[in-house]
Amino acid sequence: MLKAAFPDQAIGALVEKLKTSGRPFSYQAGGVQVTTPRLDLAAAASGAAPQPTVSQSGPAPAPSESGPSPEPTDEDPRSEDPRSDDPGESDEPDPTPIPLPTVTVTVTVTATPPAAPSSVCTRGTAGTRMTAKEWAVEVYRGTGQLSDETLTCYLKLAHKTSKVFPELTKASSLGKAYRVLKAPKGARAKLDRALLAAWLNWAHGATSTLAPVQAAEKVRLTAKASSASLKKATAALGK
Repeated sequence: MLKAAFPDQAIGALVEKLKTSGRPFSYQAGGVQVTTPRLDLAAAASGAAPQPTVSQSGPAPAPSESGPSPEPTDEDPRSEDPRSDDPGESDEPDPTPIPLPTVTVTVTVTATPPAAPSSVCTRGTAGTRMTAKEWAVEVYRGTGQLSDETLTCYLKLAHKTSKVFPELTKASSLGKAYRVLKAPKGARAKLDRALLAAWLNWAHGATSTLAPVQAAEKVRLTAKASSASLKKATAALGK
C-alpha cells in the first residue's frame, strides 16, 4: 500500500516511514521504561508528523490492611449490640453503595485520511526528446527517472490518437511497450519502434506536431508497403 502511495520512493525509505510515523507507547517492564512504536499505516500513507508518546502508568498500590482499626463510636450503628431488642433497629444491610475502583483507559484514535482524488492523465512539459533506446530504459521497471504511473499515462495518450497502437501492434502495457522499443529485427518492427518513441516524445511534451508521426503511420498501415518505404518512414521519424 505504501509503494502504491509513493511509487518513486525506495523500499527502505517506506519501511522507515512506517517505523517512525506511528505513536510510540511507553510502559514499565521489569522496572525498566520501555518504548515500543506502534505501526500506523494511515499516518504513514498521509505523511502525518510523528505522534506524541503515550505512557502507561502502573496500577496504584493497594491500601495497607495493617494497623489498628478505628474505635467504634456511639453514633456508629455498627457498634451496637446486634441482640438489642430495640424495635427501631432493622436487620436490612446498609444501603450505602460501595465505591468501585477507578480504572483509567487510554484510547488512541487515528483519523483515516480521505482518499486521494485520482490524478488526471495529461501530457508532460519536457523539452528534450529521447531516443527509442532511452525510452526502453524508462519503460523497463525501476531503471528510469519517470514513474510507472506517468509512463502508463503516456501510453494511454498515444493509444487514444494512434491507429497503430494498440490495434496493430500491442503496446498496451509497460512490458509490451518495452518489447517494441528493444532493438528489433525487420523493417516493420523498426518502424514500430520509431513510431512508439515518437508518440512517447509527444506525450512527454518534447514535440508538438504529429504530422510526421501520422504520415509514418499511413505507411505502416499499408498492407503491401515495401521495405524501402518502411525504412524511409523510419528515417523521417528520426529527424
